[in-house]
Amino acid sequence: MTPDELEEVPKRSGVSWTPSEDELLAEHLAGGDEIRVIASALHRSAKAIKARACEMLPDDPQIPKGVDGIGWLRPRMQKGYNWQGALYKGAPPNIVTIQAGEPPDTSRAGEPWDKTRAGEPWDVPEYDRLVGELRSGLSWEDVAKAHRRSTTGVKSRARLTVPPGEDKQPPTRLRELLTDPNYDWQAVLKGNEHGHRLWFAADDAMLRDAWRERTHLPDLAIAIGVTEVDVVNHLIKLGLAETLVEVTNRLGYEDGGTVHDRRKFALDPAFARLTVLVGLDDDGVSEVSIHFHAKDAENIRQSRVTSIKTWHTWTGSITGPYGVSG
Repeated sequence: MTPDELEEVPKRSGVSWTPSEDELLAEHLAGGDEIRVIASALHRSAKAIKARACEMLPDDPQIPKGVDGIGWLRPRMQKGYNWQGALYKGAPPNIVTIQAGEPPDTSRAGEPWDKTRAGEPWDVPEYDRLVGELRSGLSWEDVAKAHRRSTTGVKSRARLTVPPGEDKQPPTRLRELLTDPNYDWQAVLKGNEHGHRLWFAADDAMLRDAWRERTHLPDLAIAIGVTEVDVVNHLIKLGLAETLVEVTNRLGYEDGGTVHDRRKFALDPAFARLTVLVGLDDDGVSEVSIHFHAKDAENIRQSRVTSIKTWHTWTGSITGPYGVSG
């Protein structure tokens, strides 16, 4: 094996998984992160990430396995799916993770494994609460209870608020950074979120102003630096609208874009043109995605040029509840 090949071996290749890593994996899956992004964040191979994720699936022959199983898993992670029960076959091992320089954290000992929010994505208000709690001196155990998450879960998210390099320091060091009133943790968080789109207060204010002023949706998306779909979804989350059709009636859309296609489908689900994209890596089928617009499928294909070896596409129309053409 050459030196270059040695460097490509992930740092934690062959190392046993810890409960902390399992929770991070669950959060990444719930957040929609790509396998390659998760592999990079956890310092493991994509194959190892897929294998561990599949171990989180229930022991049910009707549940798909492999990549299809991971696709089944992601949305359920967001809704509190009990992946711990599947992975640990009941209660997880009573393991306390101790980091260098940190007193032993015994908050897991005797604690019921009832993490109803395990795997649920974090948003900016929750990060803001986390920083405020740490600045006020709350213990990690009390912070975890306040968020209804595990101690390792809140510690892992706290690490995202400090610069690369500092995140490997003991949690006591994290507290020192976060208690500095001039420390811009939000700016650091934006760079550490591994592809998640976090909406900050300034973004929400811009959206509310744009909604009131009826700013054209494509212009609004460009101004914020997101897609039209992102804007639509967050307007609905803010309670400014209830449906995509309501948003587009007020703010318009880009002709021929993804939102336009979703609008057509919402108004007339009996006819929609879809593109199915199938990517193959060395292990076989790596991902399958369905797109309302061929341009979106092409963007996905271009972004995966280093991880996917072969692509297959199919474009056709849904001509009825069960019929396809093309």
